[in-house]
Amino acid sequence: MKNKNQKIKLLLLTITLLLTFNIEAQTKNLSYDITKPVLIRPFGDSITYGFGFTDWGFCPVSSIGQFICMPPNQAVGGYRVWMTEFAITNKAFIFTTEGYQSGGSNPQQWITNTQTHDGYPGWRNDQLLQIANYASFADITLVHAGTNDLIQGKSPNNAMTDLFKVVNALLAKNPKTQVFLAKIIRISPAAATILPNYETLSTNIREYNQLIETNWINTVPSLRSRITLVDMHPILGLPEDYYDNVHPSPLGYMKISCTWINAIKNQKTNPSDPCYGLNTDQIKSKITPSEQEIQKMQPTKEELDKILNGKFELK
Repeated sequence: MKNKNQKIKLLLLTITLLLTFNIEAQTKNLSYDITKPVLIRPFGDSITYGFGFTDWGFCPVSSIGQFICMPPNQAVGGYRVWMTEFAITNKAFIFTTEGYQSGGSNPQQWITNTQTHDGYPGWRNDQLLQIANYASFADITLVHAGTNDLIQGKSPNNAMTDLFKVVNALLAKNPKTQVFLAKIIRISPAAATILPNYETLSTNIREYNQLIETNWINTVPSLRSRITLVDMHPILGLPEDYYDNVHPSPLGYMKISCTWINAIKNQKTNPSDPCYGLNTDQIKSKITPSEQEIQKMQPTKEELDKILNGKFELK
């Protein structure tokens, strides 16, 4: 009987190890090849748009109800422009982008065909589902979304449920894409001046991120293998890497860019130094905005409040 129990324990241990290995292997079973140019679809809300690192101007894209975009300007682009510059200077892979708008993109992005994206300031996950159901041919889809859901009062569980509807739609509409799904960035404590419920919101962001991970683990293996989790929550310094204590500063967006690049290259990120190993000095001097440019990017308190609460409209 003792030998039989030992055999059963050994069998269970073997099964556990195989399952663990299988999950790990699936996360590395990537369909894209970064030794060749890849097509990337940046997808999400204002973090994807580049709010706070975007010159303030408007041009409507009425067919999708999106009214925040702009003509090209030098100091814009959020994390997307950093990724473009890293590619140009051979610090990353070569890519172009896909998306249904091009707001917040600078001339360099237009020249290199990296100006398009699907970043919609103020949008919740349930609103993003509409865009997720549009056709896509991207090799890689970068998803950072859910902050607006929590700011606008949705529970972490409801926000997570809607997020995975978005992810499932992205996977279904594009059978070849690999989705890189972010556990979202935290909000700076100084945001309490514009978000009175900061403490609750901060707790909900942590819970939301944990639910993302739990739901990913419970996703069927065939889909889970096409989703790579990327932990963005700890990578921004508080409050120095924030523009308005909710959205990143230009250098905060740079850290997001480095974290995406590391994930795509299947490399670990050091949260205290996400850009370690990437030469950033030349790029910083080129695209970090001046004080005058930062002032041009700054919306009024009323405009920021409308965006955070999903009530921004073009007048």
